[in-house]
Amino acid sequence: MPESYRATVRHWIRDRIQDETSFSLVEITDEAFAAFMDDDQFLRAYAREMLRTSLYELVQQVVGSTRSLIDFSGNVLSEEEFLRRQKHFASRFLNWMEHTGEQHVRVMDMTRIDLLRAAEERRRRGLAEIRLATFWEKLASGLDGAQTVRERFTIHEIEDLFERTQTEGV
Repeated sequence: MPESYRATVRHWIRDRIQDETSFSLVEITDEAFAAFMDDDQFLRAYAREMLRTSLYELVQQVVGSTRSLIDFSGNVLSEEEFLRRQKHFASRFLNWMEHTGEQHVRVMDMTRIDLLRAAEERRRRGLAEIRLATFWEKLASGLDGAQTVRERFTIHEIEDLFERTQTEGV
C-alpha cells in the first residue's frame, strides 16, 4: 500500500503538471478522474481515506452558508431557494457563524472575547492575502509588457523580494 491513496493522487498530479507553464484545474481534474476511475480497489480505499476530509469540507460549506445568500458550492439556486434564503437572511447576523480561532460561534451568541478573537483571525488571514497581492504588484512593476518573470528575475531576486514583502508593514 502507498503511504496514502491521497499521496498517490498528488504524485500523479505533480508528474502531470511538472513541465507545464500553465494549465486548467478543470482539465487536470478531468484527466485525474479518468486515470483513477477504472480501479475499483483504489476508489474504495481512496473513498475511505477521504471521507472525513470530505465531510469536514461539507460542514465548512454549511457553516459558510450562514453568512450570505451566496451558494459557494457552485449550485444554481432555484427561485424558491433564493426567496427562502432572502427571508432567512433578512437579518444576516441571526444565523452567521464566525470562527474564533478555536470554534465557530453564532454571532448573536458571541462574547466580547469571541468577537475580538474572530477579528484577530480575520485580520491574520487577510494580512497574508494583502502581502501576497503586494508581492505580485511589485513583481509586475518590474516587468515590461509581455515580459515574463523568468526573463526579468532570478529565483534569488524573487525570493528576496518575497521575504521583504512579508516583513514590510501593510
